[in-house]
Amino acid sequence: MIYSCKNCGYSSFVSRARCPRCGSTEIYAIAENEGRALLCWKLTATPEGFEDSYYLCLININGKANAFCRSNESLEGDVVEENNGICYRKTKEAANN
Repeated sequence: MIYSCKNCGYSSFVSRARCPRCGSTEIYAIAENEGRALLCWKLTATPEGFEDSYYLCLININGKANAFCRSNESLEGDVVEENNGICYRKTKEAANN
């Protein structure tokens, strides 16, 4: 879910009462969860209860907002779908496209 300001267009994955950019209270939700994995980092020092290692991926949701999600593999450059903090590959694409 992306939350966007009707006044200035600022978008975030965090629901807010006021826009941090312009102060407007006119925030609306957009149900989008597909985007491109911009960068992925392999984490080997992970919190208790998580896998011994996993990838933390920075994704851009259709040019509107950036978010982090986890994956078992590097998805850098691929089109992904985010669901509850987990990334899934939608298509395999070259990282430089």
